Amino acid sequence: MRNTAATPRDFFLTARQRALLTAALLALGPVALPVRAQLDLATAQARAAQGDAEALNALGNAYTNGQGVAPDIAQAIRYYQQAADKGFPPAQFNLGMLHELGRGVAADATKAFEYYLKAAQRGFAPAQFNAGNMYANGIGTKQDFFEAALWFRQAAEPDKGNIPEAQYNLALAYELGRGVGKDEVAAQKWYRLAATDRPNAPGYTRARYNLALMLEEGRGSPADSAGAIELYRAAALQNFAPAQNNLGILLAEGRGVPADLTQAYAGSRSPSTTAPSPPAATSSPNSSLPLNAQPRTIPSPNSAHSSVSPRHPSSRLLPRPPPAARRRRRAKRRPICRP
Repeated sequence: MRNTAATPRDFFLTARQRALLTAALLALGPVALPVRAQLDLATAQARAAQGDAEALNALGNAYTNGQGVAPDIAQAIRYYQQAADKGFPPAQFNLGMLHELGRGVAADATKAFEYYLKAAQRGFAPAQFNAGNMYANGIGTKQDFFEAALWFRQAAEPDKGNIPEAQYNLALAYELGRGVGKDEVAAQKWYRLAATDRPNAPGYTRARYNLALMLEEGRGSPADSAGAIELYRAAALQNFAPAQNNLGILLAEGRGVPADLTQAYAGSRSPSTTAPSPPAATSSPNSSLPLNAQPRTIPSPNSAHSSVSPRHPSSRLLPRPPPAARRRRRAKRRPICRP
């Protein structure tokens, strides 16, 4: 049976998934000060004593991750708060994640949203994405799909955040008319941006699959079976089972290419038993991103089948598959991560 939907009805991410992704994010990323084997604490402390917000945030990262010091989340929060009080967006983002997860403070989604929103309003793309997801899910604030779409757009713009998960979520919003007018041409545009390979990461799997569905069905553009096959193939190579299924069917039926049952069988099989490794985090001595603010997908054992990002990734939408297909997809799903 051909799968006709990549995503369920709503934006969502489980508490376990959010915790897993945050754990990954807290372990990665560039620091705000020059990086050697470990953070130069003396330099950071000297700059922090002069009120340097970037240094204060870097010290917060050091105490959060145990970088050159024993981990001390209470001390990290004090440094983050001082930097946040000076209007430093990465520190506001970090406090948002700590309040969302209840690390060192009582879990408080409302307070987390307030910190994310402050950082988002200052143009920090990971916070814009998180604020969009909290609006979309009604977490920490009243559900508002219009506001969600506005923040996804900010985080998605190629010359701004360029976050593929935000591009994917924005495409879903246009495809379903959720918070914006339904526009399948715009949906294709944003799916295509999310589906494009990046220098340090492959295209976003679900965007490839959803765009393939639209091309196959002629929604947002004339039908293009050959283009759909290429996108299904790319998503299939990322171990996305619905794409493997649809690829096999198109190859068997000879739609867009000559019929080839051997290739159809191969295309419908998982290319490997292991999901691709996440791209290595890059460090830039001059980067102001905190250790836990990497705007990249951090896959975990099931990332091939869920959406993920610097915080909540809005997880999906689209016409729902028939019950039998839904059951088959659930049986094949594994887990994922997020803040």
